[in-house]
Amino acid sequence: MKKTISVLTSLFLLSACNTTKKEINNTKTVTIENKTEKESNTAEESVFQYGMFVASEKVDCQGVAPQKCFMVRASWETTWTVLYGEIEGFDYQPGYEYHLEVKRTTLNNPPADGSAYHYELVRIINKEKKKSDLRPEHEKPTFEGTWRLKKLNGKEVPNNEAYVFFQDQKMSAHSGCNTMSQLQFHQDKNKISFEDTNAPTTMMMCPEDHIEDEYFKTLLSIKKYQATNTVLKFYNKEGKLVLVFER
Repeated sequence: MKKTISVLTSLFLLSACNTTKKEINNTKTVTIENKTEKESNTAEESVFQYGMFVASEKVDCQGVAPQKCFMVRASWETTWTVLYGEIEGFDYQPGYEYHLEVKRTTLNNPPADGSAYHYELVRIINKEKKKSDLRPEHEKPTFEGTWRLKKLNGKEVPNNEAYVFFQDQKMSAHSGCNTMSQLQFHQDKNKISFEDTNAPTTMMMCPEDHIEDEYFKTLLSIKKYQATNTVLKFYNKEGKLVLVFER
């Protein structure tokens, strides 16, 4: 009888030992599988750091429900696009256009109604109080072409032949008497500057009361502009409106 009990006890212990080994082996297998899956997920993620402009106003957009979204564009792009989601660490204030450096991480399992990326602010490069122009590039006004002078330092200039002409970052102007030509200029947002104000000018004799001297001098003093497809306005360094052209 004692021998039988001893044998049964040994069998029970052996069975328990095998069960424990199986459980340990199973646990080890699960751990290895989880580790492999995590490493795989990490390997699939990609991170990209770049410059991004954020427009001064959010726009209506549609996710699961109507919401407000950022309008953004990369530094090398000219077209604004909708950004579904937030930018981590970015304290946005409406009425300002931002130039940011952001870190974009590709999500392995993005939400069905959200972005495929996670955005994180690295730094604010520039913050400017302005209204962003969200129009497509082909709808934006351009300097290119000829503009007729309508106002000079607040005075109407009726029935005159004065004009300004822009092409390939070069400006030429005609006073109705002489022509100033091929003056290289630079545009930066709503600012304008000239490389050199000593432009070649024809030397015809003009009437004493001609607008030429005032016109050319004022034209070379401009610092800022506003433009539509039909009206071009120039301002001096004090912010005073000095020239108005139309076409």
